[in-house]
Amino acid sequence: MKKSIVIILVAIIAAGIFACSKKSSDDSSSTPSTLVGIWTRMYQGQTMTIVINADATYSGTWGPISLPTGIYTLSGNTFTVQDQECSNQGHYSYTLANNVLVLTLVSDICDGRYQMVPGTYNKK
Repeated sequence: MKKSIVIILVAIIAAGIFACSKKSSDDSSSTPSTLVGIWTRMYQGQTMTIVINADATYSGTWGPISLPTGIYTLSGNTFTVQDQECSNQGHYSYTLANNVLVLTLVSDICDGRYQMVPGTYNKK
């Protein structure tokens, strides 16, 4: 009887540990590492691609056109960017679930950036 209880307790503890440590590929939690990657969406008939790097830099293209490169920071659900063309920071809220990234304008005075960045991106 005692041996059965011990086996059941060990099985429950092991199941709990594995359940807590397992991370699904479509996990809705967002950390800097989950944003790293290549993200695409359509914008005015052209594919727009944003590459978010682990070293806090980003780059992008819109069709055949290279977009300004820059740096980013994350704080809570705010994605803050600053690029080579516009020295002012842009602030965007973001949500991430099932490899879909949604960027929403919070504040940005850089004309081209605040028009192009907001939208729904799919991880490539």
